[in-house]
Amino acid sequence: MLIGLSAILQYSGVSAVNPTSGDTVAVRSLLSAEGMQVMIGQAVTNFANFPPLATILTTMLGIAIAERSGLIDAVLRDTVTKVPTKYVTFALSMAAMIRSRRR
Repeated sequence: MLIGLSAILQYSGVSAVNPTSGDTVAVRSLLSAEGMQVMIGQAVTNFANFPPLATILTTMLGIAIAERSGLIDAVLRDTVTKVPTKYVTFALSMAAMIRSRRR
C-alpha cells in the first residue's frame, strides 16, 4: 500500500518542508528504479539500525516458547479458576481475548 501511495503522491507533485533544515523535500516513488534500489539495498541496514528490533525478537521468541510449552494455557486456566465470583465475567472475557489473539 505504501509503495502505491508513494507513486501516486510523486505524480501528484506532493512535497514537504524538512523542519530541521528548511529544505523542501519532494515525494519519490518507491516503484521507480531508484526506489527499488533503496528498498532492497538498504533493507538489512534499516532493520539493523532499528533500536527496538532486539527487544521485539526476544519477546516474540519468549512468547513462542511459552505458547508451545503450554505455559500460556496453564496460566490462563489458573487465573480464571482463582478469580473472585464478582469478577468471573471480566476474567473470562479477558482470557478469551488473549486466547483468540494467538491463533
